[in-house]
Amino acid sequence: MPGIDAVLERITNEPRFRKKLSKNPKRALAGYELTAEDVELLASELSDDAGASSTVEARTSKAALVGLISTAIDVVDTQPLTSYDTDGDGVSDYDENLVGLDPNDPSSNADTDTDGDGLSDLDEVKLHGSDPTKTDTDGDGLSDPDEVDLWGTDPANPDSDGDGRSDGDEISGWTPTDPNDPSPYFGDSDGDWLSDWAETNVYGTDPNSTDTDGDGIPDLLEIKVLGTDPVDPDADADGDGLTDAVEYAEGLDPTTSNVGADTDGDGLTDVDEVLTHGTNPTKDADADADGLTDGQEVALGTDPHDADTDGDGLTDGQEVGGGLDPTTPDTDTDGDGLTDYAETTIYGTDPT
Repeated sequence: MPGIDAVLERITNEPRFRKKLSKNPKRALAGYELTAEDVELLASELSDDAGASSTVEARTSKAALVGLISTAIDVVDTQPLTSYDTDGDGVSDYDENLVGLDPNDPSSNADTDTDGDGLSDLDEVKLHGSDPTKTDTDGDGLSDPDEVDLWGTDPANPDSDGDGRSDGDEISGWTPTDPNDPSPYFGDSDGDWLSDWAETNVYGTDPNSTDTDGDGIPDLLEIKVLGTDPVDPDADADGDGLTDAVEYAEGLDPTTSNVGADTDGDGLTDVDEVLTHGTNPTKDADADADGLTDGQEVALGTDPHDADTDGDGLTDGQEVGGGLDPTTPDTDTDGDGLTDYAETTIYGTDPT
C-alpha cells in the first residue's frame, strides 16, 4: 500500500488530487497507509510556518491546506485507512472507493450489485477478481456467479486449468470435460458419446445408461439434438399433452406443439389420435386399411382398428361404399331373404 512519498508526489504534481484532498481528505487518502508521523510531516509541509521556500506549500492550494490540516487528527492515526467507515455502512472507505461506491452514502454498500449477476461489487473485486460491471468477465460463455458457485472456475480467466480449452467450451462443448483438470478426460462407460464426467457433473444423466429416463430417446439425442429432458420419462417439452417419449415413438417432434395439428390428414388431430383413439398420427391415415380414413370411421362410429366392425364379413369400406350399415351384422337391407353379405360375395346381386 503506498505511503507518504506517494501522497507528497501527488500533492506536488496533480491539481485534481489537491482539489479532492480539500473536498474530502478521507476519501482522497483512501488507499494510503499513513502514520501519525506522516500526518505531522504533511501538516508541517503545508502549514503557513513552512515558509515560501517550501515546494509543496508553493504548489498546494489554500483549500487543500485547510482541508487536510483541519481533519488530519480525525483522518489518520497509526491504523491503515481501511479501518475507516465514514457513512457507517459496514464497508470501509477504502473498499468503497475500490469499487466506485460512495463512502459518504450508507445506501451504497456491500450489497450493491452493479451488473445484477448475484455477486456483490465488493466480492467481485476483492474475492473473485471479476469485473462488477460485467456478468461474464472473461467472456468464456459462463456467467461469473456460475463460475464461482457452480463450477469453481476462475471468472477472470477463460481457461482456468490452462489446457487450451476455454471453461465455457469444457462445460458446454460437444464433448464436455473438467474445466479444472488440465488433463482431458473422455471416459465414456456406456458408449453414448457423452463423457462420464459430463453425464455426472453437467447433465445429471447416468454414465452407465444410454437412456437414463427410459423414455426410448437416447440421452445423446435428448441433450445434443432435441433439447428435451434426459432424466424425466414424463417430460412434455412442448406442452401439448403428449409426452416427449410418445411423440418420439409416433414420429412427431417433441419440441413443437401438435395441438390442433393433423399430420396425416385423416381428419383427426394428432393429440386425439394418440390419447383418444390409439391410432398413429403420422404414418397411416387408415389404420385398419378398410378404405375409410381414421377420421371417417370415428365419425361413423366404426372401429378404426378393425376393418369389419360388425363382423359380418364385409369391410367397413365395402359396406359404406355400397350404402350399407357397417355397424350391424347379418343385415338384409332389401328384405329379400338374403343377407347383404350373401348378395355381395356369393350371388353378386345388389343388397339394396
